[in-house]
Amino acid sequence: MVGVVVVLVAIVAFVKHKVVNMRLKLTRLRYGCIGLLKAFAFPVLVAISACPAGSQTPSFLPPPWQEQAFPTAFAVRGRASFPQVSYGYALSHARTIVPGRTDAVYLTSLRTLTTKVLPFQMSEASAIRLESASMNVVGHILLAGSYTQSSGGAERLAKFAEFPRDDHDLKNPIRNFVADLDSAGQLVALFDMGTYTPEGICAMPDGTFWTIGQDWSKEELPPKGQPNQQYALLRHFSGNGAMIGSNLPRSLTAIGPFGARNYHSGTKSSSQARIACGDNSVAAYVSRWPDGFVWIEVDAKTGVADPAVLMRNPVGTIISGLALTSRHIAFASFGTLSEDGVLRPGHASNLYRLVKTKQSGEWEVVQRGDETTTFGNLLGRDGLSLVHLQGQETPVSNPTVYWTKP
Repeated sequence: MVGVVVVLVAIVAFVKHKVVNMRLKLTRLRYGCIGLLKAFAFPVLVAISACPAGSQTPSFLPPPWQEQAFPTAFAVRGRASFPQVSYGYALSHARTIVPGRTDAVYLTSLRTLTTKVLPFQMSEASAIRLESASMNVVGHILLAGSYTQSSGGAERLAKFAEFPRDDHDLKNPIRNFVADLDSAGQLVALFDMGTYTPEGICAMPDGTFWTIGQDWSKEELPPKGQPNQQYALLRHFSGNGAMIGSNLPRSLTAIGPFGARNYHSGTKSSSQARIACGDNSVAAYVSRWPDGFVWIEVDAKTGVADPAVLMRNPVGTIISGLALTSRHIAFASFGTLSEDGVLRPGHASNLYRLVKTKQSGEWEVVQRGDETTTFGNLLGRDGLSLVHLQGQETPVSNPTVYWTKP
């Protein structure tokens, strides 16, 4: 009898083991991590605790629920930045603006498909360089960049963007700003950023905005034996331009006097730095010296940041888009590097989602139901939907934009 009982116990244990393994596999297929119902008691609680924070989003992408052609949004190639989507608009901007130029901002409505071409000038500027732009919740345009009053302003700004340590004209310093424009292109406010150059910007639903940037006055080589000055790269501003918070100290991205990356956009020496605003938090994904990236996410209300984690791009790729849909839920598109080591905006990419624990993070590819087409650049989000390109063609030849709910 004892032998029979032992056999029965062994059979039950074996069956239970198989069932648990099967459900683990099914759940991993669905969620991209190990997670089960609590009904399995101790083994299941261990499995649930093994799921990284933010990983409960399915790693399977359904087909797009909407598509629309935007020929005018992508017809500005060579004259403006690649479009980014925020608050119902696709927004791109000129890189350098000199007096007399009238096409500084290109604004395309996702609802009406109409495109506005808007000017942006400052009477005191001989040239303006725009680094980044974002719509805000009230339909205004936020522009982040720098300007100079000196002659030969465009050349000076281009050199500053490529070699920011080498600009030493203290009598006529380069000035950094965030500009608030209404939907007609009229300047509402101009916020002086001092020596801090905003190199990326995004807007929160509460009317505030965040920037990622660098203070090049603090990147001067210190006296021998002295450490570099520390400052925060990630900054939070009220709607009237007052700084109300900061995070991401320089020490997390650079080591020593020579370690600073250059996060200016569109130069040969540029390193990758992305910022994304969600409904309740902001995240930054920033290249660090000597290698790798830092991911940091900050609660927008409390200003408290999750512990920053070190990450890497998927092998052989460069980031082409980033969207933060909600707390700890982030998606990014990564494209393959070309032979000259750069990414051509609009070329085929893959979609990845963030899988993060308190100690580490990684990008996990999102499987797609339709494997006949490739995922393109992630342009941003529209509500709960990711807005992106699709297919091998560039958006100049096929300017179709897709909406997909992850």
